[in-house]
Amino acid sequence: MPAAWTLPLSGVREVAAETFWLRFPRPAGATCEPGQFFMISPALPSGSVFLGRPFSIGDVRDGEWRFLLRVLGRGTAWLRGLPEGTPLRLIGPLGRPFRPTDRGLHRMVAKQKDFGFLRSTRPK
Repeated sequence: MPAAWTLPLSGVREVAAETFWLRFPRPAGATCEPGQFFMISPALPSGSVFLGRPFSIGDVRDGEWRFLLRVLGRGTAWLRGLPEGTPLRLIGPLGRPFRPTDRGLHRMVAKQKDFGFLRSTRPK
């Protein structure tokens, strides 16, 4: 069930050119699944970003929600420049999670701007 939180930014960590992890503390009892996303927006008027944007959850570990973002415009550039502790509004989890299938195992592969799935057979 989606919920809304105002959470402090735990940190921003660069991982490649124009690519970074945005980290937030995970609220107690909150869960999300692969394939779901959150709307992230300023908790307070920022003067430069007004509307929330959808971002897929990238990782959940060590009591944090992590989003892997790439700077593509004014909004993601603004997020990358925020200091730790900045409050942001998160609404989610939204969307349908990925479901396992009987047709074999799939691995998601990301390469630059493209995503794809590799199919392998299920071990017997």
